[in-house]
Parts: sequence; C-alpha cells; structure tokens
Amino acid sequence: MYVATPKLGFAVDSIRTGFSPCVLNNGKLPGVNNIEYVDITKVQDGVIVPTKALKLNKTLYMFNPETSALEIEDIAEDGIEIILVNNSTLTMFNKNIYVKKQLFNATEESEQQEGSYQPISGLLVDSSHITLKTQNFAVSEDAPKHGDIITFDKKYWMVEESTKSYIYTPKKKLILHIALKQIR
Repeated sequence: MYVATPKLGFAVDSIRTGFSPCVLNNGKLPGVNNIEYVDITKVQDGVIVPTKALKLNKTLYMFNPETSALEIEDIAEDGIEIILVNNSTLTMFNKNIYVKKQLFNATEESEQQEGSYQPISGLLVDSSHITLKTQNFAVSEDAPKHGDIITFDKKYWMVEESTKSYIYTPKKKLILHIALKQIR
C-alpha cells in the first residue's frame, strides 16, 4: 500500500495495470493486517510534498497533492526516490481481501485426468485433475497449500493436496508435488 495522506493510499491494480485509490484510517487499511505500507509523501511547512515516484511497467507515477491523484510523469524531480513496483506480488481482489501472487517453475508429473463425480445425488459434475512438481519452494513459506488457487496452462486450478519428497544430488533438495483440481 502506497500511502499519500493519512486518509488516502494507492494499491497496485494488476487488472488495469495501474493504481487504485483506497480510503485509509490514520494511514492504515481498516481491518487488514500484514500489509507493507510505503509513504510516498511528507508534510513540509504544512504542505504535502511528494518524496517518492512509483515506476510500474516503464511508467512513472507521482502523487499530485492538488488533485489528490497519482499522475503519469515523464521524469522525476531532483531528490525524488524512484520505487520499482512489481505488479505480480500483490493484488486487491475485493475490498479487504489480498492475494499473494508468485510465479514459479513447475513440470507436469501426471497427465491431465478427466472424469466426473456426484456431489449431490443425481448431479454429475465434470472434473479434471493434474499433478505438478516443483523445486521452487525449498525454504519458502509461500508454498501452495490446500485451498490455494493456481493458474496453470491458462486455466484455474485449486490445490487439493501438496506433498514433499527429497532427492540427493549430492545436496538434499526438496521437491513439492502439488495435486490440482480444475475450477470450472
């Protein structure tokens, strides 16, 4: 969250590839924890002055206190720190729900399996399953777990189970096996 004033902040909007304004309470989002806040202005002689510019996809944004908006700029003034914004790390989906996004390499461990099941008597539902394996989460606490949603092959999948195994080459390496069920 990029904080412009105690009542106004901006969140990365990766859908529109820009920033969305957010109403803050004393510089914080009400009811939301574990979010990093970055001040992009300061008060100098009773006037709000920009201190940081945000660079998102080769576009430079600076807060304009007169319009209370982030505006596209060609260059930053002297003394303005430029922050590179990565739009793949945090996305705001609903009012106070944030989702951590992380890219990782994976290979298919099993072929996609099609089938159907009956959650309610008489209601047949198609389902697809696949298992991926990755070595990207050896020490990461962000490893996919039950209930997480993953985009794979331009489709949405829900993690049903994740298991770990180790190989020795000669160093010990963790392999994460992720069983996925397609969301339709």
